[in-house]
Amino acid sequence: MLSLVIPTYNEAESLPILLPRLQEALRGIPHEVIIVDDDSPDGTWHKAEEMQSFYPTLRVIRRRGERGLSSAVVAGFKAAR
Repeated sequence: MLSLVIPTYNEAESLPILLPRLQEALRGIPHEVIIVDDDSPDGTWHKAEEMQSFYPTLRVIRRRGERGLSSAVVAGFKAAR
């Protein structure tokens, strides 16, 4: 299975564009998409959670009190199936 880790911060507006494109690109490939959000003020984590009903391979990690690209990627790797 392919695990795609996507660290985010203030990307709520990007998710409705990104997720359909990923779904199309990964069609036929067993995969999971893991959004790792650093508690974005724009509610990126919340938007991602709302979209889980449309994208069953989507998982969301909301990190509170932690910041940083590399640590977000590591958190996503640790959560990967």
